[in-house]
Amino acid sequence: MRNTPVICWIVALKAEAKPIIAYFKMSRIGHGLKFPIFEDQTKNNCLIITGVGQLNSSQATQLLRNENKAPPWAGFINIGIAGHGIASMGTLFLVDKIRQHNSTKYSYPSVVFPLKLPRSELLTSDYPTTDYKRDILFDMEGYGFFKTASRLSSKELIILLKIVSDGPEEDVKNLTGKKVSKLVSANIGSISDVSEKLRSISASEARRLSPPDICSDILSGWHFTVSQEHQLNALVKRWLAAFPNRALDNEIKKFSDSKQILYFLKSSLDNNKVDWENLW
Repeated sequence: MRNTPVICWIVALKAEAKPIIAYFKMSRIGHGLKFPIFEDQTKNNCLIITGVGQLNSSQATQLLRNENKAPPWAGFINIGIAGHGIASMGTLFLVDKIRQHNSTKYSYPSVVFPLKLPRSELLTSDYPTTDYKRDILFDMEGYGFFKTASRLSSKELIILLKIVSDGPEEDVKNLTGKKVSKLVSANIGSISDVSEKLRSISASEARRLSPPDICSDILSGWHFTVSQEHQLNALVKRWLAAFPNRALDNEIKKFSDSKQILYFLKSSLDNNKVDWENLW
């Protein structure tokens, strides 16, 4: 598992995706997949074009995570056009409250860094909305994306950005691919700024969650199952914190298999537990 920050872009329309693909110099991969996927050379930016609708957005979010092998600290950005009751066409919003059209329950994305963007509630429907009576955003993918992304990463690493494309004065039927691409291009600076801030959070999480470097050496010297590897990563972190002045590589070189190493780590930590009762 790589320990670099990763940003996964979830975009419904090709016209929305084109400016982002160009800006981050992405190329298409995996031509046989259900949804088109693009990556930059570092694989630290990846993008999927989902098509319209919550189900597509949900399935594509999961697919992108699987194909990119995105780590637990990956950031997810859903960017796209949306209707709005009063905002001007081209306004870029950060979504801070979201619900499905047939539900009264809200979900709340948790953005932990400061942004100068205006914020808005988002209502996701299964069909195009032209009833712009409320001061909120309307789309067809956001909730499906957020529900799935929340299972793959922490809410602090999930962002929804919406650009107003239609409303009472702007008929959705007048939208064209060219107009949509222009709306995204006009906001690409702000979009990039958001992604860089999210990348910084992803990098911090990578440092916190990544296995210690010595785990790679151990895994190359002994065979571990997937389950054992997870145990090893957790135990080594605890062991290094408990015994900062001891050289783990020297202490385990005598062991012949993974079970012995895991047992050594567990027993060392168990024997190092503080006897709180005797401290009083």
